[in-house]
Amino acid sequence: MSPLRAAGTRGSLPLSGATRITLAGNDLSFADIGGDVAGGGLRGKLSVALQKPRQVQGNIEADSVDGLGLVAAAIGMPAAAGNALWSGEPFASGAFGDFAGQVALKVHRLDLLPRLTAREFSATLRLASNEFTLDDMSGDVTGGRLTGQISFGSGQNGIKAHGKMALTGVDATSLQPVRTRPAVTGVLNLSG
Repeated sequence: MSPLRAAGTRGSLPLSGATRITLAGNDLSFADIGGDVAGGGLRGKLSVALQKPRQVQGNIEADSVDGLGLVAAAIGMPAAAGNALWSGEPFASGAFGDFAGQVALKVHRLDLLPRLTAREFSATLRLASNEFTLDDMSGDVTGGRLTGQISFGSGQNGIKAHGKMALTGVDATSLQPVRTRPAVTGVLNLSG
């Protein structure tokens, strides 16, 4: 799996925490998860059945998350060098595998793009064999609402992605670079 890294860096992602771990037969549980990831708090609980497919259940809540960085690490996308947008290196194997189950996610501040942050974001992470989906996504975005679903899968021909997102009632001015304001004003409704 590609290492997690802090937003905008090639370095590793600072992570510290504590949890209560219990192993009972083939069931592993992480209770009372508490930690810090790149300066933001993390709480929750997870259980994993170790037989295949590995059944994962739980809930995770975080104060702040770099959404693009986390998805990039999960799908095995290597970090770009310097100011490049993309790396010339091939994708790593990512977090795909023989998993099943779901994890409820809640993030108080989710950075989606340089100018797009969702507040009070929630989604359900659904796991399947060599695939994961962020389902029932919703969050507050610059006076409007983000909703949608996105899935990523690992196949013989590489990574596949499918999704549907909608932005409703978003302040269009807030999505533009400061130097171009107020080229576009108004409220943005976008789906696709």
